[in-house]
Amino acid sequence: MPLVFSYGTLQDEHVQQSTFGRLLKGKGTSFLGARPDAELAAADQYEQLAAYKRVAAMLASGKQAWVYVDARSAPRAS
Repeated sequence: MPLVFSYGTLQDEHVQQSTFGRLLKGKGTSFLGARPDAELAAADQYEQLAAYKRVAAMLASGKQAWVYVDARSAPRAS
């Protein structure tokens, strides 16, 4: 299950229920376990409304997580 870093509204239970139809289980304080495909697509759609883009980030723990960054400063795909 992919980790999604969330420090904002995706932490809110009401937002999770309306976006994913369930509450996501956290991994630590800021990492949510999202199901691949449909839930990541739902998170992308939700965050796109706020002008964010999902990028992969390597964590200090060695795990990879998805992070939403300001779309204006997001790295461009090569």
